[in-house]
Amino acid sequence: MKSLGLESAIVAPMVIRDKVLGIITLISDTPGRHFTETDELIATELARKAAIAIEDAQLYNETKKLNAGLEERVKKRTLQLEKANEELESFSYSVSHDLRAPLRAILGYTNLLLDDHADDLNEEGANFLEILREESTRMGELIDDLLAFSRMSRKEKQFIHCRMRDVIDEAMKEIGHTYDTKNYTLNIADLPAIKMDPKLMKQVWINLIGNAISYKKPNKKAVININVEELDKTFKLSISDNGIGFDEKYSAKIFGVFERLHHNSEIKGTGIGLALVKRIIGRHDGEVWVNSTPGSGTTFFLSLPKELEQ
Repeated sequence: MKSLGLESAIVAPMVIRDKVLGIITLISDTPGRHFTETDELIATELARKAAIAIEDAQLYNETKKLNAGLEERVKKRTLQLEKANEELESFSYSVSHDLRAPLRAILGYTNLLLDDHADDLNEEGANFLEILREESTRMGELIDDLLAFSRMSRKEKQFIHCRMRDVIDEAMKEIGHTYDTKNYTLNIADLPAIKMDPKLMKQVWINLIGNAISYKKPNKKAVININVEELDKTFKLSISDNGIGFDEKYSAKIFGVFERLHHNSEIKGTGIGLALVKRIIGRHDGEVWVNSTPGSGTTFFLSLPKELEQ
């Protein structure tokens, strides 16, 4: 160092995570000025902080690049989703118009044959046409349910605070047109007001109460109980019945589209009702699950948040 005119020097590596990013060198050319141990400690701390600053700058630049790439991927994905939604809208239009037209024709001509030409048909022919009429009607119901399910994700949320009992009462007005009140007894606890989309929630109760009535034991009145338990952040509602029940190993399956545990000849249905229930409850940031035992009834549980973020 003397040959270079230097009196003293300190070399402090900038190290972070066992990686050397560079060095800091302190030199003195003042005659008689020699760096002390304190100077060495200061240089070491300066190198450490410089290494942290360099790493932070590198991470920032990498994050900027990642964010730019992520924004581009999100933009691309958004365009793909918009295109998929347009295709779904087109499909829904096709289902509601193109498929309904021939279905209406089939059902219409079947009714004409049965109503106006019944005398010209033998018993077997009449039975075949009756089956055709029933299956055409069921296909129409299936189309309606499928459209309702596909539109659910695109339906704008309209949440308001309202009494759950009022929603159930509205559901019962529609159920009354389908089910004979002699076949069931409905007991409803004192239910709270919850932030919800009342039109969607009404569909939940139409499906759940309708199921409880449909799956009653033969020659036995359905007893249906709707209760609520208030928890810390949620309301846990339940609807239980004394119906035929089912094996709980199928509890996840029943919430799938077109999934049914009983043949259509036993109990009518399209297999979309519970899938619709799950989707509606999901749109309310809630959960739905079921407990059941063959021959001992079924209980569906709905967990809904007290404070729903729209």
